[in-house]
Parts: sequence; C-alpha cells; structure tokens
Amino acid sequence: MPSIFLPVVFLLAAWNKHLTQSVYIHEVITHPPKENTTFSACPQFCVCDFSRHEASCSSYYKGFSLRSIPRTFTVRRLNLFGGLSSVPLEIQLMNGLEELDLSRNALTVIAALPVGNPMLLQALDLSSNDIVNISPGAFSKFVNLKMLYLSENNLQVFPKDVFQGLINLKTLHLSFNNIHSIPVGVFGELHSLKELDLRSNYIHWIAEGTFNNLTNLKTLQLSENNLRTLSGDIVLDMTSIDVALYGNPWDCSCELDSFLKFLAVHKENISNVDQLVCYSPSKLIGTKLVNLFQSDLKCEVPIITEISSSLEVAVGSAVTIHCKGSLETYAIGYWVTPEGVKISHKYYKEILDQMNVTTHSHLKYKHNRDDFSEVTISENNSLKLTNFRGVFNGTYACVMINSHGNDTASLTLTSITKLFDTKWVGMIIGGLSALSALVLGLLVGTIKLCAIHVCKCSCILVERYDKPKMETKYTFEEYTDDQNSVSRSLDYQDSYTDSFQNEESLLKVPLNSPIARTPRSSPRKCATPTPEDDLEKGRGNTNNTLNEVKVRLEKKMEKVRSRVHSIRESGSQYLITIKDTGSIAANRVKAGVVMGVEQVKSGVMSMKEFCGTGEMAQTVSVMSVNTDVDSEEKSMIITKMTTL
Repeated sequence: MPSIFLPVVFLLAAWNKHLTQSVYIHEVITHPPKENTTFSACPQFCVCDFSRHEASCSSYYKGFSLRSIPRTFTVRRLNLFGGLSSVPLEIQLMNGLEELDLSRNALTVIAALPVGNPMLLQALDLSSNDIVNISPGAFSKFVNLKMLYLSENNLQVFPKDVFQGLINLKTLHLSFNNIHSIPVGVFGELHSLKELDLRSNYIHWIAEGTFNNLTNLKTLQLSENNLRTLSGDIVLDMTSIDVALYGNPWDCSCELDSFLKFLAVHKENISNVDQLVCYSPSKLIGTKLVNLFQSDLKCEVPIITEISSSLEVAVGSAVTIHCKGSLETYAIGYWVTPEGVKISHKYYKEILDQMNVTTHSHLKYKHNRDDFSEVTISENNSLKLTNFRGVFNGTYACVMINSHGNDTASLTLTSITKLFDTKWVGMIIGGLSALSALVLGLLVGTIKLCAIHVCKCSCILVERYDKPKMETKYTFEEYTDDQNSVSRSLDYQDSYTDSFQNEESLLKVPLNSPIARTPRSSPRKCATPTPEDDLEKGRGNTNNTLNEVKVRLEKKMEKVRSRVHSIRESGSQYLITIKDTGSIAANRVKAGVVMGVEQVKSGVMSMKEFCGTGEMAQTVSVMSVNTDVDSEEKSMIITKMTTL
C-alpha cells in the first residue's frame, strides 16, 4: 500500500507544480497509514516530500505528534487536518515554515499563532473551521503573508485592527461567514490587496471610505449579501475593479441615484449585471437596475403602518411587540424604552451611528442572584421583553428612519400580578377531595369484605311450615208437612294436625349445631375451619364458641315455641267464634224458610177454596246457599216439603 500510495502523491505534486505550492490529501484516510518505508525519517501518519520539504499529516489518529518529525528535516509546507481544537505548540519548532494549512479542523478562537519564524510565513489557511473570534493583532507578525483564507467560519464582527501589519497581503477570503457589517478602516493597511472575497454574508451597509486605501484592488466579491444601496464614495472606488453585486435586495429609491449612474457607464465591470433587480418599493419589485430611469427613483419619508396595541402584561411572563413601516419606502427601525434607551438590531447599529443615533442591541436587568430580565430585538424590528417586571412599565416609542426623515408611533406596557381563578381552583380541589374520599371508601370496603370472608362463614337453614287445611262437608235436610217439624243433621269436621312443631322461620345455625343435621332441612355447604386456621385467624377456642351458640339457640327456640302456642290458642278461639256465628245465621235462615213455607201453604189453601177444587197435594223443594265471609267456603242446603 505505501509503495503505491506515494507515487500517486508525487504525480499529483508534479502536475500541480505551477498551481499549488504544497501537497494535500484530498480524501480523508479512514484507517491509520503505515509508517513510510521509502523515507524512514518521515513520521507516522504523514506523507513527506523531501525534495520539496513538504509534510502532509493527519491528526485524526491517536498517537500523532509533531515531535516525531526529525530536526534534520526542514518542513516548509505543513498541512494538519482532522479535529484540532487548538493550534499545536510544536509548530513553533519549525523555523523554516512558509505555508501552514489548518483547514478542516474545529478551531474556534485565533490568538497569536505559535510559528517558529513568522517572517517566513507566506500562506495561512484557516477555512472550514468554527472560528467566532480573532484577537486584535493576531496576524501582526506575519508581515510577509500574501494569502489569508478565513472562509466558511462563524465570524460576525471583527476588531478594527484585526488585519494590522499585513502590508503585503494580496488575497483575503472572508466568504460564507455571518458578517453583517464592516468596520470603517478595517482594511486601512492592506495597500497590496488585490482580491477581496466577501460574498455570502449578511452585509447590509458599507460605510464611506471602507475601500479608499485598497489602491491595488482588482476583484471585489459582494454578491449574496443584504445590500440595499451604495453611497457615491463607494461607487467611485469601483471604477477600475471587477465587482460582483448580484443577489442583494436593492432599494430603488433616490438613494440609489449614484449607483445607477455608475451602472450606465461601467456596467461591463459588474458581473451578472442582469441579476441586479429591485426589491422595493412594491411598484418596482423585480425591475432590473439597468432598465431603470432617474425619474423612477423617488424619495419619500417612511410611514409606520402597523404597531402593537397597549398591553397589560403579567409579571414574570414574556411579551413581544411589533412595529412595521410601509413597503413603499425602505427605512430602518428602532425602539426607545421608557428610560430613553434606544434599541436596534446589531445589523443596523453602524448605519444608525452614521445618522447620529446611538443604539444598543441587547439590554439585561438583574433583579437578584438568579433572576434577571432581558430586552432583545429581531431583524424585523420586533421587540421582545422576557421576565416582565415593573421596570418595564411605561411608553415605548417605535421609530422608522431613513435619510429623508422618520415616523414615530408609541404604545404602553403595564405590569399586573397574575392571580389564579378561584372558581377553577375550587372545582379542582373539590374534585380531588371527592376522588380521594371515593378511593378511601373503596379501600376500606375492600378491607372489610376481605376480613369478613376470611374470619367468618355462615350457613342459612330454612325449615318448611305446612299450614293445616280445613275440609267442609255438605248434608241435606228434609222437612215434612205431616210432622210439622224440621230435622237437620249437620256434620262439620275439623281436622287440625298436632304434628306442627315449629313456625315458618329462618334460622342461622352454626355448622356444628345438631339442628343443622336434622333430616328436615338441607344445610348449605360451608368449609369447616381447621384448628390451624382458627389459631392463625385468632378465633379462640372452638368448644367455647359452640357452647355459646347452643345457649343462644335454646333461648330462641323457647321464644318460638311460646309464639306457636299463642298462635294455636288464638286460632281455636277464632274457629269457635266462626262456628257460633254460623249457627245463628243458620237459625235465622231456617226461621225465614218456615215462615215462607207457611205463607205458601196459606196461599195454596186460599186458592183451593177460591177455585172450589178438591184436595191438592204438592211437593216443594227449597235450596239455600250459605257463604262464610272469612274463609270464603260455601254450603248448600236442600229442603223438600209435601202438602196435602
């Protein structure tokens, strides 16, 4: 593998001899390379070109150290890639270093670089890292540095003297960062600079005089930013250079007049000039700048078209208030707090400074050790207040401003103490209380049922009671006129069974009671507790329990017998009363029948005498039905009478 890999590297080096000044590994090695066998002095994890004094090393692998490079090998070009979070101090041991490539690492802060002989360094590549801050004067010792690459990092702002001392710098790349403004004079010492790349950032404004000292500048990349206009001074600096300005949201107002005149004369210096279009005002959106006329550019004072209403804000909560201007006119917005502090987004701070408006981009109020409130503002001029307190009470003014004037609107914020709704709190507490009571009741009931089933077993015996039945017999009575007497025989038989011994009742008798074993009852089966169970459940002595039950049962039986006896005596007396009542009724019926027969007989005799006929003999049958009201039993009596 090493014998094949090294010739490939050397071929690439020969092919790029006039294009590059060092050898790079274009593909990340996924496994540790073996020690170089061709050049035994080259350290592990490195590829060396002794003829060009180059070393390309990967710091991904554990155990890599620049100390393994022998002192006899003078390194002029060093490429370190692979997860470095800081610049190795061993670099200062390389006194002949001319090109240093630290790209594709994880560097975040750049301070003074530990290079052995900074006067020899000509190229420094710090691209594709996570750099957010560069210390002032970090490159001041590299007076012969010609190329500096800082692209693809997280730079937002940098100090004014960050490029101090780079008097021989010819190429500066700052593309694909988060830069939103360029400090005035930051390029003041870069007299030799020929190429400046600022594309794909968030630059919205360039101050006058920014490029005045760049007398040798040939290429300027400002595409894909947030530029809306360019001042006349900036335009004059572009007359002899190639400029890229596409991808910016141009505001086609009267402020663009100087740049429009520049386009008419030097549009051949502008790359992709047809891609420069208007983003405002609304009536010119999409119009190409090369097709505009001076009469199309209007100068208007901004107008606030939307602002939030006054609010009452609960203490401790967050609130966001909004303010927007008319789309017809471009303007920059900021807020003025009740204390008179002006707040604007950090992107517009430098522009407002040029208008003599000093603003802050963030406010913080500390109430105690761990409690604080903040005021922040977004790019679209929305103000957010977190952890609202009484210090925020008052009137907030929104200001929209441009070079032609401004407009102001205001609102009021008032802090209130947020109280809980007692109605809902009461309902919640009541519901929880009811639920707790229900759960407690279910728990107690369950425990009680378990205790009953475990500690007690009972059986229910039911004895039958047969009520004696009464039978009624019917007899006939005959009356004869010859005897003038009535004979009646009435047979009444009452059978009352003396075998009745107990009334109908429900008796709860223990399983071991002798009554529970009588053949007249069918006891329910119950499991007889064992002595071990009695001991475990604490029932005590079984014999004592049975004796106590027997005594109670005898008392109950005595009460039952006395009750049955009283019922029997009451029933006998009731039957005698019924019998006497029936006899009296029968006698009355009998007397009525005799009287009726006598009347019929007298009537027949009168008819006989009236008609003059002979003796007339006749038999008459009379049937009577008696009903007992109490027992609802019926008896029929048939009587026959013969007259002569």
